[in-house]
Amino acid sequence: MGLFDLKANIIPGVDPDFGSLVDSMNKLKSIKDMNINKICAAPSYYDAVNHDIESIIIEIQKEASKLDEFDIPELFSSITYPINLKLNEFNNLKTINGTGYLFCQFPFYDLNKDFINKIKTLINQNYIPVLINLEQSFLNDKLNQIKELKSIGCLVSVDLYLYINNWSNTVNDCVRRLEKEYLIDIVTGFSKFENFDQEIHRFCKDSKIEEIKLREIYMEENPNLISSSSRR
Repeated sequence: MGLFDLKANIIPGVDPDFGSLVDSMNKLKSIKDMNINKICAAPSYYDAVNHDIESIIIEIQKEASKLDEFDIPELFSSITYPINLKLNEFNNLKTINGTGYLFCQFPFYDLNKDFINKIKTLINQNYIPVLINLEQSFLNDKLNQIKELKSIGCLVSVDLYLYINNWSNTVNDCVRRLEKEYLIDIVTGFSKFENFDQEIHRFCKDSKIEEIKLREIYMEENPNLISSSSRR
């Protein structure tokens, strides 16, 4: 199967540092050279609201196919929705590869009090929320609330890029607790690094996650299970 980053940045005109298809294709080749075989472009809703992400993905694939010996990872798409949005008012939420799995990102600050009701509404609509940024949100020291979210059907994702770039003892302690309680499902964002092996070693040392488990379960097996599950 190979490594699979479910939350990558590669969309030109949407993701930071990507101004053209050439920028995207060069990054994708670099990702492939790091033995990351699959990625899911999952830009923030606010960045992607006026763009057709699936059409852009198709255009990237077409351009890459015209070049000899220019291999890129297999591409998928999704949208990352801030949990503070009124998600119940959306008619068509963009899930991971058209499955029931939906990225929901928690804010660094100012979490709305009704977030649990929002999540329960999504679950009642047959979505499976994949929660991002818990370790850097209001919930980072509220393990019982995270356990409650897991118990009702949510998955927990740790974004390696956010973790490294916003590292603190508080964030690291939260990730350690999540791992100790078997609450982590996937780790994402690793394709954003130029040398992700170095960042993985640092992450494993700090978080106490075994590297073989990180690579084989959180970065390969579980992401592949999510993307290949039944479509809505």
